[in-house]
Amino acid sequence: MLMAWSSLRAQPYTNPALPIPQRVRDLLSQMTTEEKVAQLRSTWSAFPRINDAVLTDPHRMDSLFGQGIGMINPDFDNTLEQSIHYRNTIQDYLRTRTRLGIPAIFLDEAHHGLLAMQSDVICAG
Repeated sequence: MLMAWSSLRAQPYTNPALPIPQRVRDLLSQMTTEEKVAQLRSTWSAFPRINDAVLTDPHRMDSLFGQGIGMINPDFDNTLEQSIHYRNTIQDYLRTRTRLGIPAIFLDEAHHGLLAMQSDVICAG
C-alpha cells in the first residue's frame, strides 16, 4: 500500500512547477473514495488523546491516520514542546507512511488569536 518516497516525489501533484489545476486533477485522480473522505475529516488531538503511546503504536496510527486526515485541532493541555513533537510525528507519518503523503492542516489560530496553552507568556518573551 505504501509508495516509496522517491516515487511519490515523482508524482505530478508534488511538482510545484506545474500549474495548480493540473496538480489537483492528478492528485484527485489517484485518490480513493476513502482517502477523499479522510481529507474531509477533522479531529481534536485530545480525542483521542495524542501522546507517545499512540504515536509509537503502528496499529493505532494506521487506524487513526492510515487514509490521511484533513485537519487536526489543538489539545489545550499540551505544552508548546509537546505540541511540536506530536505534530512533527503525525506529519512525518502522513508524509511518509500514507499512500499519497498528504500532510494535515493543524488549526491553532482563530479570529480571536492563537489557541495554544501559555502562548501569551511565550510570545511576550
